Amino acid sequence: MKGLFGRAKLYAKMVQLEHTLFALPFSLGAMLLAAHGLPAPGTIGWILVALVSGRCFAMGMNRYADRHFDLLNPRTADRVLPGRQLGLTEVRLFLAGSAGLLVVATLFLPPLCLRLLPVALGLLTLYSYMKRFTAYAHFVLGLCLATAVAGSWIAVRGTLDGAICVLATSVVLWVAGFDILYAGQDIAFDREHGLHSLPARLGLERSQRVSRALHAASGAGIWATGLALGLGWGYFGGCLVITGLIAYEHVLVAGGDLSRINRAFFHINALVSTTFLAGVALEVFLGAW
Repeated sequence: MKGLFGRAKLYAKMVQLEHTLFALPFSLGAMLLAAHGLPAPGTIGWILVALVSGRCFAMGMNRYADRHFDLLNPRTADRVLPGRQLGLTEVRLFLAGSAGLLVVATLFLPPLCLRLLPVALGLLTLYSYMKRFTAYAHFVLGLCLATAVAGSWIAVRGTLDGAICVLATSVVLWVAGFDILYAGQDIAFDREHGLHSLPARLGLERSQRVSRALHAASGAGIWATGLALGLGWGYFGGCLVITGLIAYEHVLVAGGDLSRINRAFFHINALVSTTFLAGVALEVFLGAW
């Protein structure tokens, strides 16, 4: 039992399970908005299975694809695969199991979820290789998280509506913006090894300006989602907090100072997503919407 628990901890470490706080709250918020409250318990359960298994597949694939580069980068050399804490066969089985569980979950959700599943799995796989070809991989990562948001809405409504497309686009821009900030740590490594990112192409200062613009557009989209859906004080109160958090994130890395990047990247963005969910919950359960 101890060995099994230890193995589970390694898998959780590989996929950084704690970072589920980035994407899950936005997806759950979309679910609440689609249902005007809580959907049926079975729907909630299968949405959660799909979200967690999809994220496990995406992160596992990323670690598998990047294992050789991670070994060369001092910042990532202690990750599970470079450190040979898990075998490649184990990881392949983990990926197959995660993808299989995602397929099973979609079978219990509206038909559109299953029809769009190949697109989602394609994006989750493609992202892991994008840095080899383009500096715009940040946006593919954003698309991956946005598919979870749109998918949660579809899982409740069975259709894809305009308002959720605005929210999903906002998530693309939010994720791309913070991923650009985080990639600033690897400018020298990426340039040396032929990997692509906007910081490697534009330099730290210019890429941070791009990130600020993306986050401004993302914030506007989150506000616009509330207007499109006719939401009220609970949601827009959350929007105010999110605006302040994103502004503070950029204060933390102002002038290209990355000494506080972990705080900006992990803590602030986790607060952004959980604040979104809290605002939606306030609106849905306590507001007049």
